[in-house]
Amino acid sequence: MIPFAQINGANATVNSADSRSLCHHERKSNELNVEGMSIKELRALIARGGLSATACVERSDLISTAKRAKERLEEAANLRRRNGQTPVKLAVYDLSHGWARILSPIFLCRRIDLAPHTSIIIYGKEYFWGGSIQRMDHEDFVAQSGQKPVEIIHLGDTEIEEQLFNDFILDASGRYTQHTYDILSHNCNNFSQECAQFLLGVDIPCHILDAPEKLKSSCLGKIALFWSGLAPLVRTTVLLAGVWVLGAAGLISLAAMERGQGKSGGKGCPVAPGEESAVNFAVAVFALDVAYSTYLALCLAGAVRYRRPVLLLAGWVELVSPLLLAFFSYSSCVSLSTLHGAAWTLHTHGMCDYRNANYRKLSSGVAFAWLLLTVALATRIFTRVHVLVHELSLGPSTKKTDSPDTDPCFPFIEREEPVLSEPNGSDEAQRQNQFPGP
Repeated sequence: MIPFAQINGANATVNSADSRSLCHHERKSNELNVEGMSIKELRALIARGGLSATACVERSDLISTAKRAKERLEEAANLRRRNGQTPVKLAVYDLSHGWARILSPIFLCRRIDLAPHTSIIIYGKEYFWGGSIQRMDHEDFVAQSGQKPVEIIHLGDTEIEEQLFNDFILDASGRYTQHTYDILSHNCNNFSQECAQFLLGVDIPCHILDAPEKLKSSCLGKIALFWSGLAPLVRTTVLLAGVWVLGAAGLISLAAMERGQGKSGGKGCPVAPGEESAVNFAVAVFALDVAYSTYLALCLAGAVRYRRPVLLLAGWVELVSPLLLAFFSYSSCVSLSTLHGAAWTLHTHGMCDYRNANYRKLSSGVAFAWLLLTVALATRIFTRVHVLVHELSLGPSTKKTDSPDTDPCFPFIEREEPVLSEPNGSDEAQRQNQFPGP
């Protein structure tokens, strides 16, 4: 975990395109360039100032009204400073970049507007949980992450001083580390909720806190949670078994076709192996998939049984082979589907329909081919057998993967080295220097 002292030396901030000039209470008022704002930003400033833009027809009218709104906001900010109050804001980001709203009705059978990440903006800085509790400037955060907030919500004004809030962060740091992070039950939104409760005694919007529950309560979410809870060895074994069973079923269906039907003017459906190139190709692809999944299963079995690699399985083999097999499988699916439709259309007088055994077996082969392609792609995307064999044989990799500098939501944000204050004998300095590490 990064000491909170880094918070005193780090810089990040997040900004919104619609409220670029509105959301930084730490900026001086003369930095708000009203004339340079877009129409959308002008209307946002006017609304934030409590004025109406309905009577504004020309851009000059909007600018004039926006200036009055700006003056009202400056007066309110000065009043808060005189009263010793500090505004508290919640920055809301969409980690899915808008895809949650599009894909959630398809995959979850319910709409989820965003995959939320939140942070607290106060005292001119933005506090968030990223690997450890961090404090950064908005502009730096935008520059590093390339992501702007979809919304910045004013939660209220607090009388709590910055030093007291820093003490709260120090006390909470043990609960918010890289090791305590859970994407569904203990994430950055829970940190923002605890900060809002401490500063104002209010909750952040419920649709943000309820987003994980919506995911977990959906049918696909329950399946995904169950699947992710399985051990890697179990998941890999199940997927390989699925590939093997579908490949073997397709191979048996096509190989069992009766040859010689439809010859010499006789009735029948001449689509058996040896009579149609598409069927010959599909039989070969089914056999390759069965052989490859058997080979991977034997590699796993040897590593489990003897705790060492029994069969050679290089990383490049598992990279190149799935690409070739995926291309062959897709080509097989297309060619079999084309043959299936052509046989129904071209062979009249009931020679190729579902009353014919060969045609029924061809239909089964088409179905198994498409199912095999789907399961095989999932297997080759979500499993790396050579990595699993290595871990089973030699133990988990010693490569450091759980760095405390890693932000679970924005792992590409750069971190500075912690800046620790020099010990001077005071209790406060000792407390800062004894802040828990990784």
